[in-house]
Amino acid sequence: MRNGALVDKRLPPSRDAGRSAHVISDIAPFTTQDGTAITSRAALRDYERANGVRQVGTDWTGSERPAFWDRYDERLRNVGSD
Repeated sequence: MRNGALVDKRLPPSRDAGRSAHVISDIAPFTTQDGTAITSRAALRDYERANGVRQVGTDWTGSERPAFWDRYDERLRNVGSD
């Protein structure tokens, strides 16, 4: 249908002609606190699943602290003691 009339589907241009998809760029690569390199959104999702965490602002969530948390916390305490 075009303007209320039936037309042969091989004749008119597609309804989507001239439109483009909205593309969101991937995330910038970064390294987690435990030293894991994250290079894409897919890698971040896999990392979060493997460690039982998810993003909530700047905090982790879950029933237990991530395995790296104690090492990270210790490193922060030792920064000023050198």
